[in-house]
Amino acid sequence: MAKSIKSNDDKFEEIMIRFLSKMKRDPSRLVIGENISSQPEIKIIFEGYDQDDEDQDILDSENYSFFIHKDSSLDGFVFPEHELSPWSLIHRPEQEAWFKVTYYTSRDKWLFAWYPDNNSDNETELTEKEIINSLEKLDKKYFS
Repeated sequence: MAKSIKSNDDKFEEIMIRFLSKMKRDPSRLVIGENISSQPEIKIIFEGYDQDDEDQDILDSENYSFFIHKDSSLDGFVFPEHELSPWSLIHRPEQEAWFKVTYYTSRDKWLFAWYPDNNSDNETELTEKEIINSLEKLDKKYFS
C-alpha cells in the first residue's frame, strides 16, 4: 500500500539540499521536465515557476521534483527514465519516492512540500527509513 512521506527531519532536508545545490541549474536555461541532477542515482527535474493572479511566472519561485529510487544507493545504479503521458511523467510509487521542492531565489531558501496522506502525487511504498538510508549513503559517497 502506497503512503505519503511527511518528514520534519532536518537532516533529511539538509542532505536533499546538498543534492539540489549541486544540480546543473542554469537559471537562464531551465527546461521543464529536464533531468538536471549532477548524480546519476537520483533525478531532479525543473517543473516550472509559481504563477501570479494573471498567470504570469513568478521567477523567484522555481519548482522541482526530486526522485530517489529504491536502488539509488546500489553501486553503478543509474536512475531509469520515466514513461511519459501527454501531460506528465508516470510516477512509480512501488520503486521510488517523489518530493516536490520550491527554491526561492531572492531568499536562497528551499521549501519542501510534505503532503497530507490523501495527496497521491508523492505516495510511495518505500519507507522513510529506506529513503533516508539511501540518501545518507549517497551523501557520504558525494559529499563526505
